[in-house]
Amino acid sequence: MKKLALHPPKSVEVQFADGSTFHLSAEFLRVYSPAADSKIRSIAGEKVIFGRRHVGIMSAESIGNYGVR
Repeated sequence: MKKLALHPPKSVEVQFADGSTFHLSAEFLRVYSPAADSKIRSIAGEKVIFGRRHVGIMSAESIGNYGVR
């Protein structure tokens, strides 16, 4: 990871050495985070993750070469 830019509270921007850049919303990260698995409920056979709409990113830090906390 070359660059990590926080745009609180709604998104984070990640740039890699090959020039690819990704803007990830807080809602996207909440839904696809492995930690979100404990919040999944099934309603009529569909998986629903509660608390995803009003989530925000307050801080972010690089961990190693590609991790983010």
